[in-house]
Amino acid sequence: MKCASCGCELPKGSGFCFQCGAKQPGYRFPKKLAIGAAAFLLAVGGACVVGALLMGNHKYVAYLKDGGVNQADLEHQRKKTVKYSGDYGEKDNNPDAYVKVEYSGDGKYIFYPTEVTRESDTVYPEYCLNMQKVGKEDDPIKLDNSVWRYYVLEQDKVLYIKSGNNTLYINDKKGNKEKIASHVEDYHIDKDEKNIVWIESEDGVYAIYQQDLALKREKKALATNVSFYDISENLKQIAVVEEDTLYVIKNFDDKKKIASNVSGIVSNSEQTGSICYIKVPDRVLTGADIVEDDCLESDANIQEPYYDSYIVQRAEKNEFTGRYERVESFDQDAYDQAWEQYEAKENRNEMREGLKELEFGAYMKELYCFRNGKEELVEEFYAERVYDYGTEAKKDGVFAFNRYRMEEVPQIKMSEIESFSDLADLYIQNLNNVKETCIYTEEEVITLAENLEYAVALEPEKKIGYGLKAETSEKEATRTYTLMSFQIGEGSDGLCKTVAEDMDSIQMFIDGKIYYLADVNESAGELYCNEEHIDSDVFVGSLENVKDGVAYAVDYDSNKGRATLKFYNGKEDRTIADDVYAYHVFDEKNIAVLVDYSLDRKEGDLKYYSGKDKLLEIDENVTAIFGGTVFYY
Repeated sequence: MKCASCGCELPKGSGFCFQCGAKQPGYRFPKKLAIGAAAFLLAVGGACVVGALLMGNHKYVAYLKDGGVNQADLEHQRKKTVKYSGDYGEKDNNPDAYVKVEYSGDGKYIFYPTEVTRESDTVYPEYCLNMQKVGKEDDPIKLDNSVWRYYVLEQDKVLYIKSGNNTLYINDKKGNKEKIASHVEDYHIDKDEKNIVWIESEDGVYAIYQQDLALKREKKALATNVSFYDISENLKQIAVVEEDTLYVIKNFDDKKKIASNVSGIVSNSEQTGSICYIKVPDRVLTGADIVEDDCLESDANIQEPYYDSYIVQRAEKNEFTGRYERVESFDQDAYDQAWEQYEAKENRNEMREGLKELEFGAYMKELYCFRNGKEELVEEFYAERVYDYGTEAKKDGVFAFNRYRMEEVPQIKMSEIESFSDLADLYIQNLNNVKETCIYTEEEVITLAENLEYAVALEPEKKIGYGLKAETSEKEATRTYTLMSFQIGEGSDGLCKTVAEDMDSIQMFIDGKIYYLADVNESAGELYCNEEHIDSDVFVGSLENVKDGVAYAVDYDSNKGRATLKFYNGKEDRTIADDVYAYHVFDEKNIAVLVDYSLDRKEGDLKYYSGKDKLLEIDENVTAIFGGTVFYY
């Protein structure tokens, strides 16, 4: 696919552009993502799906067994396990983030899939969505079929999208459904669950709509013909670009124009009301601006070589008469050298003409911020976004970006280039030599002492940020990363502190703590938290955050798909269970594990850790845990 903003090539399904940072309207954002996304630099890890409840005295775990959705009440061990009505369908032992089981907020209802199918030409599985009172084995309320995404609301209502025309519905516990819209690519709900904003896509044209979830008012078109957009977390502020014009929509009122010639949205802060964005300036940087013609004077003296000019006369001894005679010969070497110089001159003449038309506009960008009702220029030469790692890397209008010190970019000598490709390579090299990473806050722009490739986390309230510096070894064809920290806020000197060298994989950032792996060998490495060593041989992507700490796996056996599950509470680590294939953590003393799993039979034993050494038996011949992290590599 191509970026809707800058047009660069992207992997199909990309949520944002890696070049300009623009959000891609056609991307389907899951409400809860796979835990495998936590594996940052190494694309390995576990897959997480939703389907467990811990609320008051309700500790339910849903699991797949005998082709159906089952449930155990962990709080009441003597209660019989429940098998809900309906055939699960697809024989898949690892339901993904879209094939999920959820419970209502009060724990009275379960929502679960049956008749799961996955077509070869579709990304997401489809299924029949069912609703049932918890613990009842009767026939459920079949809410709808061909569902690929759903979200349970507090009032025991459910939003879902059906495949085909991507039709968005809302349904209640009696099975009464109402259509909201078709061709829906994505939707967002405010925290009070009173409003919904969704994005429609038809024939390559995107539009954004809003409606109250009670459906008492007609839907409102907030923006049409949208190139890209940014919707704040609680929907109070929406920034959209229609063609090249940026608008802001506050509290679902009519849109207001902010600026023209906009090519990307960088930040949209509901808290401060600010919007930062990229504009392309009217002036154009051409090849003639970046090239010093050091050959112009010498080229004026180079003429087209003529054959006769290279016929020379010399004295040559006649071998018969023994007398010297004047003979003519052709100096081929000099003629070839002259033609080479002439052709090089002609090539430069062609480049001289072409340089006037060759534009380097991609490097001429301006960073603006709209706040307090005014547009202001932040940086004249905005280079590119520092790649964000998750939502923590862009908070409350604070973000990282790279810029070039344009006044220090040297001109390239005409004698150093033979083609336009040489010019581009040399110019990019010169730009990278004067590139610097900056942190934008609404008070100031902080220039860091190190160039960062990734912004890991920015915490304005704690006045600290984290990022990754990349170093490439061309000789060894390797790339290494250093995790660095820096101060944010008034008085910051821009200095960066090394947190960890040869850092392989960011695993998690939560509550100001960064969990990362170093010295990774294939699928496991040394686990650290804020420079403190936690454990060794930790499996990549296995970390799961819970209230009291993190769960993770060690000693992964790829042949069996099993590992030892451990828990770290911030002070010490302890072993939960061995030979674990999948698990779900409710809290430090409530963990469901699937152990002794057979990859051939796709079955194992479901057990329960309740804070004691001995695991409690729940069920056997279990295929998968909904809401569990599955180890794979």
